[in-house]
Amino acid sequence: MVYAGAPVSRVIVWGGSSGSGYLNNGAALDVTTNQWTALPVGPLRARMEHSAVWSGSSMMVWGGYANTGSESVHVNDGASYDPVVATWTMLASNSAPRPRLRHQALWVDSGASSGMMVLGGSGVSTFFGDGGLYSGTSWTPVSDFFGVDARAFATAVFIPPWVLSWGGQNYSGQFDDDGVVYDTRQTPWTVARLPTAPSARAHHTAVAVDGRMVIWGGRDSTGYLGTGAWLNPAALP
Repeated sequence: MVYAGAPVSRVIVWGGSSGSGYLNNGAALDVTTNQWTALPVGPLRARMEHSAVWSGSSMMVWGGYANTGSESVHVNDGASYDPVVATWTMLASNSAPRPRLRHQALWVDSGASSGMMVLGGSGVSTFFGDGGLYSGTSWTPVSDFFGVDARAFATAVFIPPWVLSWGGQNYSGQFDDDGVVYDTRQTPWTVARLPTAPSARAHHTAVAVDGRMVIWGGRDSTGYLGTGAWLNPAALP
Protein backbone atom coordinates (compact mmCIF):
# COMPACT_ATOMS: atom_id res chain seq x y z
CA MET A 1 0.00 0.00 0.00
CA VAL A 2 1.21 3.53 -0.80
CA TYR A 3 -0.14 7.03 -0.36
CA ALA A 4 0.08 9.29 -3.40
CA GLY A 5 -0.14 12.86 -2.17
CA ALA A 6 -1.71 15.86 -3.87
CA PRO A 7 -2.63 16.32 -6.65
CA VAL A 8 -3.20 12.54 -7.00
CA SER A 9 -4.53 12.21 -3.42
CA ARG A 10 -5.04 8.46 -3.43
CA VAL A 11 -4.27 5.45 -1.26
CA ILE A 12 -3.31 2.60 -3.61
CA VAL A 13 -3.49 -1.07 -2.60
CA TRP A 14 -2.33 -4.06 -4.66
CA GLY A 15 -1.70 -7.78 -4.17
CA GLY A 16 -1.53 -9.77 -0.94
CA SER A 17 -3.36 -12.92 0.12
CA SER A 18 -6.84 -13.97 1.08
CA GLY A 19 -8.48 -17.17 2.27
CA SER A 20 -8.49 -18.45 -1.31
CA GLY A 21 -4.90 -17.64 -2.28
CA TYR A 22 -2.66 -14.87 -3.55
CA LEU A 23 -4.04 -11.76 -5.23
CA ASN A 24 -3.04 -9.78 -8.31
CA ASN A 25 -5.68 -7.08 -8.13
CA GLY A 26 -6.02 -3.81 -6.29
CA ALA A 27 -7.88 -0.54 -5.89
CA ALA A 28 -7.31 3.15 -5.26
CA LEU A 29 -9.11 5.25 -2.65
CA ASP A 30 -9.65 8.89 -3.60
CA VAL A 31 -9.26 10.59 -0.23
CA THR A 32 -11.10 13.71 -1.45
CA THR A 33 -14.29 11.79 -2.35
CA ASN A 34 -13.87 8.65 -0.17
CA GLN A 35 -14.53 6.48 -3.24
CA TRP A 36 -12.71 3.29 -4.27
CA THR A 37 -11.81 2.53 -7.90
CA ALA A 38 -10.50 -0.85 -9.04
CA LEU A 39 -7.05 -0.88 -10.66
CA PRO A 40 -6.72 -2.26 -14.19
CA VAL A 41 -5.29 -5.75 -14.53
CA GLY A 42 -1.50 -5.58 -14.34
CA PRO A 43 1.35 -7.70 -15.76
CA LEU A 44 2.52 -9.21 -12.47
CA ARG A 45 1.69 -12.63 -11.07
CA ALA A 46 -0.42 -12.83 -7.91
CA ARG A 47 1.79 -12.48 -4.84
CA MET A 48 2.19 -11.61 -1.19
CA GLU A 49 4.96 -10.15 1.00
CA HIS A 50 6.10 -7.92 -1.84
CA SER A 51 6.99 -4.25 -1.42
CA ALA A 52 5.41 -1.09 -2.76
CA VAL A 53 6.82 2.44 -2.77
CA TRP A 54 5.61 5.77 -4.16
CA SER A 55 8.09 7.45 -6.51
CA GLY A 56 6.30 10.77 -6.72
CA SER A 57 4.51 9.76 -9.92
CA SER A 58 3.90 5.99 -9.69
CA MET A 59 3.55 3.04 -7.33
CA MET A 60 6.46 0.63 -7.74
CA VAL A 61 5.78 -3.00 -6.77
CA TRP A 62 8.65 -5.48 -6.47
CA GLY A 63 9.57 -8.95 -5.22
CA GLY A 64 7.56 -11.19 -2.92
CA TYR A 65 6.20 -14.71 -3.00
CA ALA A 66 4.26 -15.39 -6.21
CA ASN A 67 1.93 -18.04 -7.56
CA THR A 68 3.14 -19.52 -10.86
CA GLY A 69 0.07 -21.73 -11.28
CA SER A 70 1.67 -24.98 -10.18
CA GLU A 71 3.77 -23.71 -7.26
CA SER A 72 4.72 -20.63 -5.23
CA VAL A 73 8.20 -19.13 -5.66
CA HIS A 74 10.31 -16.19 -4.53
CA VAL A 75 10.44 -13.59 -7.31
CA ASN A 76 12.52 -10.56 -8.29
CA ASP A 77 10.29 -8.90 -10.86
CA GLY A 78 8.21 -5.77 -10.52
CA ALA A 79 6.06 -3.16 -12.20
CA SER A 80 5.07 0.47 -11.78
CA TYR A 81 1.52 1.81 -11.81
CA ASP A 82 0.75 5.38 -12.90
CA PRO A 83 -2.60 6.35 -11.32
CA VAL A 84 -3.03 9.44 -13.52
CA VAL A 85 -3.23 7.45 -16.77
CA ALA A 86 -4.14 4.12 -15.07
CA THR A 87 -1.39 2.08 -16.75
CA TRP A 88 1.14 -0.54 -15.65
CA THR A 89 4.75 -0.77 -16.88
CA MET A 90 7.11 -3.66 -16.15
CA LEU A 91 10.38 -2.82 -14.40
CA ALA A 92 13.63 -3.91 -16.02
CA SER A 93 14.96 -7.19 -14.62
CA ASN A 94 18.61 -7.12 -15.70
CA SER A 95 20.91 -7.00 -12.64
CA ALA A 96 17.92 -6.97 -10.26
CA PRO A 97 18.54 -8.19 -6.68
CA ARG A 98 18.07 -11.91 -6.10
CA PRO A 99 14.48 -13.13 -5.54
CA ARG A 100 13.25 -12.30 -2.04
CA LEU A 101 10.45 -11.28 0.28
CA ARG A 102 10.23 -9.55 3.69
CA HIS A 103 12.76 -7.02 2.40
CA GLN A 104 12.98 -3.28 2.91
CA ALA A 105 12.00 -0.95 0.07
CA LEU A 106 11.91 2.83 0.00
CA TRP A 107 12.19 5.77 -2.37
CA VAL A 108 15.53 7.57 -2.20
CA ASP A 109 15.50 11.13 -3.60
CA SER A 110 19.18 11.96 -3.95
CA GLY A 111 19.81 13.69 -7.26
CA ALA A 112 21.48 11.38 -9.76
CA SER A 113 21.12 8.49 -7.29
CA SER A 114 17.34 8.79 -6.91
CA GLY A 115 15.28 5.63 -7.19
CA MET A 116 13.69 2.68 -5.42
CA MET A 117 16.08 1.02 -2.98
CA VAL A 118 15.60 -2.64 -2.05
CA LEU A 119 17.60 -4.08 0.85
CA GLY A 120 17.80 -7.32 2.84
CA GLY A 121 14.99 -9.86 3.01
CA SER A 122 14.77 -13.64 2.78
CA GLY A 123 14.98 -16.11 -0.08
CA VAL A 124 15.06 -19.89 -0.44
CA SER A 125 16.93 -21.13 2.67
CA THR A 126 18.87 -17.86 2.92
CA PHE A 127 18.71 -14.30 4.20
CA PHE A 128 20.17 -11.33 2.35
CA GLY A 129 22.28 -8.36 3.34
CA ASP A 130 22.56 -6.88 -0.14
CA GLY A 131 20.14 -5.03 -2.38
CA GLY A 132 19.81 -2.72 -5.33
CA LEU A 133 18.77 0.74 -6.47
CA TYR A 134 16.32 0.97 -9.39
CA SER A 135 16.90 4.33 -11.05
CA GLY A 136 15.41 5.26 -14.42
CA THR A 137 15.20 1.89 -16.15
CA SER A 138 18.14 0.02 -14.63
CA TRP A 139 19.40 -1.59 -11.44
CA THR A 140 22.63 -0.74 -9.57
CA PRO A 141 23.84 -3.11 -6.82
CA VAL A 142 23.83 -1.79 -3.25
CA SER A 143 26.69 -3.07 -1.10
CA ASP A 144 26.16 -5.74 1.54
CA PHE A 145 25.46 -4.80 5.15
CA PHE A 146 28.64 -3.54 6.80
CA GLY A 147 29.55 -5.89 9.65
CA VAL A 148 25.96 -6.79 10.58
CA ASP A 149 23.82 -9.88 9.98
CA ALA A 150 21.85 -10.46 6.81
CA ARG A 151 18.22 -10.12 7.86
CA ALA A 152 14.52 -9.86 7.11
CA PHE A 153 11.73 -7.89 8.82
CA ALA A 154 13.98 -4.82 9.22
CA THR A 155 12.92 -1.23 8.54
CA ALA A 156 14.50 1.59 6.56
CA VAL A 157 13.89 5.31 6.13
CA PHE A 158 15.44 8.02 3.98
CA ILE A 159 16.52 11.19 5.79
CA PRO A 160 18.49 13.17 3.19
CA PRO A 161 21.27 12.40 2.53
CA TRP A 162 21.17 9.19 4.61
CA VAL A 163 19.41 5.84 4.26
CA LEU A 164 19.05 4.23 7.69
CA SER A 165 18.27 0.51 8.09
CA TRP A 166 17.69 -0.99 11.54
CA GLY A 167 16.51 -4.09 13.39
CA GLY A 168 15.07 -7.31 11.97
CA GLN A 169 15.67 -11.02 12.39
CA ASN A 170 18.53 -13.15 11.05
CA TYR A 171 18.58 -16.65 9.59
CA SER A 172 19.14 -18.30 12.99
CA GLY A 173 16.05 -16.56 14.38
CA GLN A 174 17.99 -14.04 16.46
CA PHE A 175 16.46 -10.57 16.76
CA ASP A 176 18.78 -7.70 15.81
CA ASP A 177 19.44 -4.43 17.65
CA ASP A 178 21.83 -2.87 15.14
CA GLY A 179 21.77 -1.49 11.63
CA VAL A 180 23.56 0.51 8.98
CA VAL A 181 23.55 4.00 7.50
CA TYR A 182 24.27 4.71 3.83
CA ASP A 183 25.58 8.13 2.82
CA THR A 184 24.15 8.90 -0.64
CA ARG A 185 26.46 11.88 -1.16
CA GLN A 186 29.32 9.52 -1.94
CA THR A 187 29.89 7.58 -5.18
CA PRO A 188 29.56 4.70 -4.53
CA TRP A 189 27.49 5.13 -1.39
CA THR A 190 29.46 4.61 1.82
CA VAL A 191 28.05 2.46 4.62
CA ALA A 192 28.68 2.40 8.37
CA ARG A 193 27.13 0.77 11.44
CA LEU A 194 24.38 2.31 13.55
CA PRO A 195 24.39 2.28 17.38
CA THR A 196 22.75 -0.73 19.10
CA ALA A 197 19.56 0.76 20.51
CA PRO A 198 16.66 0.36 21.26
CA SER A 199 16.23 -3.29 22.29
CA ALA A 200 16.45 -5.97 19.56
CA ARG A 201 13.25 -6.52 17.57
CA ALA A 202 11.59 -7.29 14.24
CA HIS A 203 8.16 -6.53 12.72
CA HIS A 204 8.41 -2.98 14.11
CA THR A 205 7.57 0.30 12.42
CA ALA A 206 9.92 3.11 11.43
CA VAL A 207 9.16 6.61 10.15
CA ALA A 208 11.18 9.72 9.44
CA VAL A 209 10.04 12.67 11.58
CA ASP A 210 11.81 16.04 11.68
CA GLY A 211 15.14 14.58 10.59
CA ARG A 212 14.97 11.61 12.95
CA MET A 213 14.36 7.89 12.52
CA VAL A 214 11.62 6.88 14.98
CA ILE A 215 11.29 3.17 15.87
CA TRP A 216 8.30 1.74 17.73
CA GLY A 217 6.71 -1.60 18.56
CA GLY A 218 7.49 -4.96 16.99
CA ARG A 219 8.31 -8.21 18.72
CA ASP A 220 11.23 -10.11 20.22
CA SER A 221 11.68 -13.57 21.75
CA THR A 222 9.49 -12.60 24.73
CA GLY A 223 6.51 -11.27 22.79
CA TYR A 224 5.16 -7.99 21.46
CA LEU A 225 6.77 -4.68 22.36
CA GLY A 226 5.31 -1.31 23.25
CA THR A 227 8.57 0.63 23.35
CA GLY A 228 10.64 2.63 20.90
CA ALA A 229 13.34 5.23 20.39
CA TRP A 230 14.55 7.81 17.90
CA LEU A 231 17.90 8.46 16.24
CA ASN A 232 19.23 11.70 14.76
CA PRO A 233 21.62 10.72 11.92
CA ALA A 234 23.11 14.23 11.85
CA ALA A 235 24.55 13.55 15.31
CA LEU A 236 26.37 10.38 14.27
CA PRO A 237 30.19 10.53 14.19
